[in-house]
Amino acid sequence: MWRLYGDESKGVCIEYDISNLNLPPNFHIAPVSYPQDNGQHLELEFIKYLTNEMFDYHKLVLSRWNVWQRFFKPRGFKVEKEIRLLFHPKETIAEKTQWVFANGIYSPIYMFSLKEKDKDYPLNISKIILGSRFPAQDVNKILIEKRFKEYGLTVYVETSIIDYYRVNEK
Repeated sequence: MWRLYGDESKGVCIEYDISNLNLPPNFHIAPVSYPQDNGQHLELEFIKYLTNEMFDYHKLVLSRWNVWQRFFKPRGFKVEKEIRLLFHPKETIAEKTQWVFANGIYSPIYMFSLKEKDKDYPLNISKIILGSRFPAQDVNKILIEKRFKEYGLTVYVETSIIDYYRVNEK
């Protein structure tokens, strides 16, 4: 995961405390569904059956498909055992949205407040793990902890102990 999603271990992992999880309706958390070893994806096969065969002359509307379609991945990713958090806003709020250009894609980013007094993010961050190749680890560890204290939060920051990656040498 560090290699693929953590920028060759220069990124961060955010750990959440979900012991008292009570998400608003526009947040969804669930394990990602992967196909079986034979390549069959039972959930997707069932949806295909419902939409193509069971209701020949009737329209079947999967009202939450726009949310749950994001919780399926190909079999090759099964080792990740990913649990995905999805925020699906009912409407875009201009003052909460910033547009960024990252990894070649121009995308909207919804900005949440973590400050205790006006917090609108429903999860509590319990720990941040810096990748083993995160720049200036010692200094950034102190600065990240300090920044969270300014928000009225205590978040422990540590460095990943995983130091083996299949890195493409250039």
